[in-house]
Amino acid sequence: MVGQMEQSLVRILRGAKGSFISPKIQVKRFPSMGLGIQAVEPIDSGEVVFVASSDVWREYSAGTARAEARQQAPAFVERVDSYCGNNQRMADAVLLATHIVVGDASDVYLNSLPPVLDVPMYWTERRLDELRHCDVRHTIVNARQVYRKMHTDLFGSTAPMVSSIDFQWALSVLMSRATSGKDQPFTLIPYFEWFNHSHAKSACEHAYVEKDDSFVIRTTAPHAPNDQLYINYGDHHTPATYLRHYGFASIEHARVLDPVMMHDKVSFHDLPDSDGSKATKLRLLHALGWPVEKAKPFTVHMAGSTDQVDVWDWLRLYVATADELTHRQTHPSSVPWLESNSQRLQALVKQLCQARLAQYPSSPEDDFDLLRLHHATLEPWHAACVNVRLAEKLVLRSFLDQLDSRDAGSNMFRA
Repeated sequence: MVGQMEQSLVRILRGAKGSFISPKIQVKRFPSMGLGIQAVEPIDSGEVVFVASSDVWREYSAGTARAEARQQAPAFVERVDSYCGNNQRMADAVLLATHIVVGDASDVYLNSLPPVLDVPMYWTERRLDELRHCDVRHTIVNARQVYRKMHTDLFGSTAPMVSSIDFQWALSVLMSRATSGKDQPFTLIPYFEWFNHSHAKSACEHAYVEKDDSFVIRTTAPHAPNDQLYINYGDHHTPATYLRHYGFASIEHARVLDPVMMHDKVSFHDLPDSDGSKATKLRLLHALGWPVEKAKPFTVHMAGSTDQVDVWDWLRLYVATADELTHRQTHPSSVPWLESNSQRLQALVKQLCQARLAQYPSSPEDDFDLLRLHHATLEPWHAACVNVRLAEKLVLRSFLDQLDSRDAGSNMFRA
């Protein structure tokens, strides 16, 4: 059932100047998805089903938050802008999050926001353990630390006007519900957020219409009564992005998989002193302005590595023998490294990828079977974790397959 708060909000939006909610749709609660939008009558393709005028969303926008904060607490705005530096989006998020927390306690929309969000920012260690050795786990843990420090630095630790818990909640609300596309306002939009996500071609399109200062949702396919209407949150989100922002993730719906970073430190200092070329390599590093060690030596993508050529050249130098180094120093850069160096580089990269793959507590086959055989009984958060970690393993497997393919040693690491 839809609560009285949601029903009251719908009535307010229907009466707002310039806004529109099609009589052919209604808010409904869907199992495991929460609130969503359902067709109650046949809807043609191309029909406008929702319009949010500025009267609907302006109060919950970063623009309004900044304007009101400038009037009421200009020093706080300066502190936020200085703290965030060039990250204007983060500064806007901090101001809007603060605006939400200190907003009118009787505001129907703000009161309709869920007091608890099922997103990784709030997950227990037991849940996060399902992401063991995944890059996104590091991102989630780091974000928690960053937001806690940000709160202390901006609000202080003694009786802050916004508590750390409320601040983190508000930021999570913005991350999961605010719209912030290119050339459009950064804002929360009542009702808009109740459209659930889908990559299906039948998903509705949404856009900001600048001349009307409004957000519009339009169908792209016919809908029958009882159909749920979806919108597409974006084709460039990866499984990890969906997980962090919304608490769900699916390889099936992702257009792009997350790159995988190698976390095995590679250091020229670790080369044995018996390596007669070690001193030469260190001098070359200094001359080229390259680091002596890297905690994350390279990143793997589904379509191969898109790291810059100098990343591979750094590793080529690391694995080079005296003969390969002499060849490199006595030939112009247009002449490739010796084939033996490419093979040595390939062996190192393969070793690091295999080691990373072996770290996961489950195999790709285990994860695939878990999703295939137990999808109906997996809790949504658990299924999301399995999808994210399987995606990383598929990226690594794909890259290893490319390394093993013919002529990989000669061609994989060239521009």
